[in-house]
Amino acid sequence: MTTFISRKQSFLFLVFVLCFYVAGQIAARLGAGPFIASWQVNIWIIISYACLGIRGFLWALSLRNIPLSVAYPLLSINYLLILGAAALIFKEPVSTGNIIGSFLIISGLICFAFGEKNRGS
Repeated sequence: MTTFISRKQSFLFLVFVLCFYVAGQIAARLGAGPFIASWQVNIWIIISYACLGIRGFLWALSLRNIPLSVAYPLLSINYLLILGAAALIFKEPVSTGNIIGSFLIISGLICFAFGEKNRGS
């Protein structure tokens, strides 16, 4: 199968997948507030679903040149991005457990990266 997307572009799409994931979660949180009426259109929920659709499309494009075994673990960066967004935008508290968990995620990604480098991917 011939593809017109380079490996670098695929990784760029993966970065955008992360961005749309965070944007969608922020929009969902904003849309989770009280409704004035049950029939009211909530623009934040619509934006959240739009981000979901765009993210799915970009995810499919990124998988054209990145093995799933490489791309999927990189999505764990979302946990760190969502934690940061929740703290900065919504002033949600960050616990010691959140910080320890973040370091564990980063440690896992570093181990994963070295494993891939030694494997030759």
